[in-house]
Amino acid sequence: MHVGETPNREVKRGLYLRYQRLFEIDCKKLAGIILDNIEALKCPLPMGELYGSFRRKCKEGSSFAGLGAFRSAGTAENSAFKKMISSKEVLKNIAEMNKNSTPGPDDLSLRDVIKKDPQGSQLAELFNLWLLARRIPYRIKECRMILIPKSDDPSKIEDMNNWRPITIGSVILRLFSRILTARLRRACLSNSCQRGFTAAPSCAENLKLLQVLIRHHKTLAVVFVDLAKAFDSVNHHHILEVVREKSIDGHILDIIADTYNNCATRLEVGETCSEKVEILTRVKQGDPMSPLLFNLAVDSLLCKLEEIKEGFKHGNSSVSSLAFVDDLVLLSDSWDGMQKSIQVVEEFCHTTGLKV
Repeated sequence: MHVGETPNREVKRGLYLRYQRLFEIDCKKLAGIILDNIEALKCPLPMGELYGSFRRKCKEGSSFAGLGAFRSAGTAENSAFKKMISSKEVLKNIAEMNKNSTPGPDDLSLRDVIKKDPQGSQLAELFNLWLLARRIPYRIKECRMILIPKSDDPSKIEDMNNWRPITIGSVILRLFSRILTARLRRACLSNSCQRGFTAAPSCAENLKLLQVLIRHHKTLAVVFVDLAKAFDSVNHHHILEVVREKSIDGHILDIIADTYNNCATRLEVGETCSEKVEILTRVKQGDPMSPLLFNLAVDSLLCKLEEIKEGFKHGNSSVSSLAFVDDLVLLSDSWDGMQKSIQVVEEFCHTTGLKV
């Protein structure tokens, strides 16, 4: 504890640091903490100011001009979607969710859902109906948004950019999304360079590889790239285009599109709740499918970097990039090659509307 700090202040400082660190190394765990009833400390900014800012951000987004020359490798293995959702699949996913998970705007808890349908058969029928209809009821898509701090610096607490929005949807929709995400992950493998939100050994493997390359090779060009506010600015058309390009089953493509169609949220700060805001951009941080959709959105960039063959060459292997979510490390064995890789990143940002 710093001199003059109260125990309460120390607790807040610890929460700030924990949230920030978890966002960097384990977003899934952070989402679990938020959804398991540990909500953010109250933001001191007026609701009117917050509402106006987030309304603009939810509506503005980035300008997506198409994928252009950027294409992902391979197509989806649609056999993952052939079977209807079973009650066994529903119960398996329920068992993996925390029973105290925070309810969405419908105020239904996971315990309520289990009590109403202990065998999972009604939920399986409901989810299959959504798949066949290729539509999700509007009310189920409504979300609420809370804010968590990015920094414990007192001078930044009243800075709007210091607060990160987390979307909390209906527990029923989160369950449905978990089931589809598991199937989608089997159907669409992430690029081997991507370590964010995957079952791979996280960014630790990327760091180890980078350390080895720096230690044992004299000529190595390295550039670190951070896609600025990528989660907040990725265009919905961008998401759907990469999913469509994978030739994913039509029912799944339509249901993903409908997830973002007419999707609205309310901003909550303490006991205060804003008017509805339609989400026209950004992936929904807090939804089980969002991490995978984001990985797919940047997959074509990683593939293009591999395609131009300007990466660092070692024997018969070549490493062009290392990625952890929206943080990229570009590698090359020459600065001329690095310049070409940087141009690829600039072109990708220009066509997709993302920024560095």
